[in-house]
Amino acid sequence: MADETAGSKARNEVALAEIWNGISRWEFWLTLAWTDIRGRYRRTLLGPFWSVLNSILFISILATVYSLLWRIDLGTFLPFVAAGYFVWIFFASCIGECCSIFHAYGETLKTMPLPPMAMLVRVIVRNLMVFSHNLLVFVVIALCLGMPLAYVPLALPGLAFVALTALGLGTALAFLCARFRDFEQIVQSLLQILFYISPILWLEKLLPEHATWLAQLNPIYHLLRNVRDPMLGSIPPYSSYFAAAVVTAASLAIGLWAYLRFRDRLAFWL
Repeated sequence: MADETAGSKARNEVALAEIWNGISRWEFWLTLAWTDIRGRYRRTLLGPFWSVLNSILFISILATVYSLLWRIDLGTFLPFVAAGYFVWIFFASCIGECCSIFHAYGETLKTMPLPPMAMLVRVIVRNLMVFSHNLLVFVVIALCLGMPLAYVPLALPGLAFVALTALGLGTALAFLCARFRDFEQIVQSLLQILFYISPILWLEKLLPEHATWLAQLNPIYHLLRNVRDPMLGSIPPYSSYFAAAVVTAASLAIGLWAYLRFRDRLAFWL
């Protein structure tokens, strides 16, 4: 029993050192993320702005239709949808890509001494780069509508909560999907459901008073709000920051547990 405990402790120490090694090698995963962006849009006319144009078209159509259905001023509803949708795309893309990252680079992980954590951070950073392009679109929308941008820097703490939550959940799901490939489709279906039940395309005030818990108990609502409210010119309440901090801490704890528990088995699953 003592030998097993000592062996487990030694494995955990090795895994923790590997996690730190993967996170601290910022020049490595930053280069990989930038290479991914360049490779994805190589020989294209607009590069990453193709995805931006797609988002603009999607947001413009949905915001126009929903503003007419709910009789909401388009000048108010369009930036609300844009801010929420860009944050959601960042979060959902991180989760979806983490689910397939180990299989996508399985041969690399088996033949080169690369920490898996570096691959996961690579996904987060790559999607942060894409989010930066979308943020420029939001700034243009805000300037056209005469919206104040003084509070936009306050969105950075909220964005950090979103990124760390995605890293924690993405780590756990990456190991789960490495073992069971079917879970990739399940995660995509759950993300689609979560998109529609979260206040991204609809306002919380449209809910009946007895149903406001649908937003208040939704962790995505608080993660979104801490980024979206400053973008829209207001400061989120402390309760949203507290809820986001709890969700982020729980996500990181789950991700850490999954990494320590299943790191040694990853090579056999790829």
